[in-house]
Amino acid sequence: MAIRSLVIDGLKSFRDRTEAPLGDLTILSGANSSGKSTIMHAILLMKQTLESGYDPGPLLISGPNVIFSNTEQMFWSAQGEKRKEQICIGLTTEKNQNMSGYEVTLQQQKEKDGTKPLQIVKGTWLSHSGRNELSLDLTDEQRKEYEAIMQSDRFPESLSRQFGENLYLDPTVQRDRFFLSVNITFRDRSKKNVVIELGRGFLTNDLQNQMMVEEAIRSIIHVPGLRGNPRRTYPVTAVEKHFPGLFPDYVASVIAFWQNTNNEKANQLGLDLKELGLTWNVKARKISDTEVEIQVGRLPRSQRGGAKDMVSIADVGFGMSQSLPVAVALLAADPGELVYLEQPEIHLHPRAEYHLSQLIHRAVMRGVQVVIETHSELLLLGLQTLVAANEFDKKKAMIHWIQRDKFGASILKSSELDAQGAFGNVPIDFGLVSFEAMSKYLDVSGEE
Repeated sequence: MAIRSLVIDGLKSFRDRTEAPLGDLTILSGANSSGKSTIMHAILLMKQTLESGYDPGPLLISGPNVIFSNTEQMFWSAQGEKRKEQICIGLTTEKNQNMSGYEVTLQQQKEKDGTKPLQIVKGTWLSHSGRNELSLDLTDEQRKEYEAIMQSDRFPESLSRQFGENLYLDPTVQRDRFFLSVNITFRDRSKKNVVIELGRGFLTNDLQNQMMVEEAIRSIIHVPGLRGNPRRTYPVTAVEKHFPGLFPDYVASVIAFWQNTNNEKANQLGLDLKELGLTWNVKARKISDTEVEIQVGRLPRSQRGGAKDMVSIADVGFGMSQSLPVAVALLAADPGELVYLEQPEIHLHPRAEYHLSQLIHRAVMRGVQVVIETHSELLLLGLQTLVAANEFDKKKAMIHWIQRDKFGASILKSSELDAQGAFGNVPIDFGLVSFEAMSKYLDVSGEE
């Protein structure tokens, strides 16, 4: 399973419909407040909605991954520009060359109490065979299409023989969080009771497509930019197929699980952290049934007796607690799953920023899909070097540079890397800023 593209229209700073393709590695970059995070907010809204323990309606707008306090904040708006009345978010997925996708269009519904909850305008299923649009009420044309099935070979003959002309098909649209799909019911015309309910997707591929789309969304591992302060203890969590919410909550328990199962990933984690120059060893120690402590080697390299020279993660540099979730997430993800890293380079020494590209490279080569949002020139340079050295397939990497137009609307400029690891016509300005800063310093220092 892979997420091949994201769709966003009218959400926050994205005034116009934008389709962002995702590669095996996708880099999101641009100036502050340009709209980088908003691209992923679309799919994170879907993630937290699916993972909610209750039905929050079409979208859970305030959750662990994305927080809005009211729906007004979600819609494009700018002085002198017409406010967007609708938003659209969606994605396409691919599995074994089978494509499926879904887009949902929403608008505000004003209630008597003054609140404006979201309501679904339409849901659009995408597949190789085309688009299938649904609203909460079927159109007359859609009803006729489903009723025509009763005359086709897809209609159960046993029902026709048993009920004859009294049998009729009653298709309705059913909402499941933000998904819309057709529910098929056969009724007895004389008694007006339900004869049989075949459920969603029986006459279409909607249910199969929903399973593919939902699996791709639930599999996202989200490492946010704000990863919290290091703690003396962390809560015990389940370590299973998916990681609902934010991944840093699971890190301590994942490390403990690897240790208890003699998983080679525990050893690889130590090697990865050593490569970053942070530590050579990390351990998770269960204190109780509810608490886990993370200990790390006090020194970046192993020494005689170093196995006992371990301290709490709260007693070492802040960069350790910020980088550990990144390293663990890249190892924990299974092939086909997507890891979204916001600012993975924060609190890292420049040398560690550069070497972080190696950890990302190894995850992508295992089949993990990685999306990073970054301002790090050194991290990008490390990835470019891997491509130029033919260690990283240029077709696996893609960059989206986001900038604003004069009205403040976000615009996406995308490019794949070429054989030399260059970004083509994407206006990356990190190197230019560094060059200008150094030139200014040399000019000033040279005057004396």
